[in-house]
Amino acid sequence: MITPQRVRRAVDRFLADRDKRAVLLAIYEKRLDDDEQKLARILAVKGSQPRNSLFPTAARNEERRVIRDALANLIDTFVLSEEDGIVEHRYGLLRRVIQMEAKELGYED
Repeated sequence: MITPQRVRRAVDRFLADRDKRAVLLAIYEKRLDDDEQKLARILAVKGSQPRNSLFPTAARNEERRVIRDALANLIDTFVLSEEDGIVEHRYGLLRRVIQMEAKELGYED
């Protein structure tokens, strides 16, 4: 029988094995450009966010367009999802791998 505890244990075992999570890490590190990685990292570390909060208050139009385009790419490629103005990771495993990477690189408190 599948239980939440069994699923959590399986996920934890998967994430503990660097070889097994290598594909997800490669998607994040190699397939996403810097702007997309930054947005994915923010959402992985902070959780779901209102779309408007992803645009820095003092950002110029050029930076806002870059963020807009990066968000659109991440949503179009199913990395992120958006519903009612809230943006979040679509896949928990990818989110967890990004959280681990952020912590390893000192982005997380």
